[in-house]
Formats: sequence, C-alpha cells, structure tokens
Amino acid sequence: MGRNGFTRFVFGISGQLVRADRRASAARADNLARRQDYVELVAVASPPAALKAAPADPKSLPDNVAVVVVDDSALNRKCAVRSLQRCQAASGANDWEYSQFETFEAAQPFLLKMHEADKLVVVCVDENMDSRGGVMTGTMGVKWLVEELGFSGIIVSTSGDPDVGRRHIELGAALNWGKPLPRHSRALDDLLAAFALRAC
Repeated sequence: MGRNGFTRFVFGISGQLVRADRRASAARADNLARRQDYVELVAVASPPAALKAAPADPKSLPDNVAVVVVDDSALNRKCAVRSLQRCQAASGANDWEYSQFETFEAAQPFLLKMHEADKLVVVCVDENMDSRGGVMTGTMGVKWLVEELGFSGIIVSTSGDPDVGRRHIELGAALNWGKPLPRHSRALDDLLAAFALRAC
C-alpha cells in the first residue's frame, strides 16, 4: 500500500517497465480482470524465454567509418586495427573500412580523398616513422590534418611517448592511447565519448 491509499503495481511488458497506480478501493472483480488481461498479453507478446534472451541495447558507434592506421611497425598497425575492430563489433556498428600506412606521407593522398568525399574518419597516428622512410612525424601529421585539411574526424595518438601524446592532444587529437593500447572496453568508451563530443 503506497501513500494516499494507492497500491503500486510494476509490470514488465515487451522488455520495458510500465508502472500503474490503482486505488486500493478498486473493485476486486476489476482487479482480477486486469490481471488476467495482463497475463494473456505477456503470454502472447513477451514470453519469458524471449525476455531472458533479449540482449541489452548496444553502445552505439556510427556506421560507415574509414579507419586509417599510420605506423611504421606492422605489429603496431595490426594491434590498432584489431582493437578498433573489437570496438566496432561490440558497438554493433556496420561498414567500417580499415587502411594501413607505414608513413604519414603515404597516408596523405588517401586522407585527402576521404576528406573530399566527406567520409567520417578515425586516424591512429604514431610519432616517428623514419624506419620506413617517413619524413613527417606524427606531430606534423596532426598539424596538417587540423590546420591544413580542416579535419573533422577523430585523431588518436598511438605514440609510446606520453609527452608526444599530450602534444598531439594540444594540436587537436581527440584521444591519446599510447603503447600498449588500452583494453578494448576502455577504447570503446573513449571512442563513444569522442564521437559524442564531435556531435555537439
């Protein structure tokens, strides 16, 4: 019995909570009829097995994202791609395309093409890529993306140097993951926050 002579019933219908207040003085026959209607409705629309099997709403990342990983290490690129693929799968996002480049110079034409196509892009960028002939550093790459390209996607610093990661953030990167990369649950939360901020 609630306050003011009300009795509170909480029923689950189609996976949602529906709350109804009925006066305690309502006729017994009316209450019984309503309960019978409810039982029949649940039996048809929401069988218990279906309710138990229903998954929680997935965390939502956008569809149709181009992922660009720029790192001179093939292993580091592979790890970054795998982490982002797990984030994509966990969020239920569709149609993510993954591209890898050993240097920022090699990535520039593709990034320019994506920008001209107004494609949503996530860029993971290392700092030093001279082992594969790269002249541009990740810092120079972030500057180019933000100041020259007018980049509106998500830049993720994957440098192993915390000071470099902070510098990337100051220049416009959204995230600083460093090395080793964060667990995919944290990476997913970071991406969700970055995309939410971008949408504001």
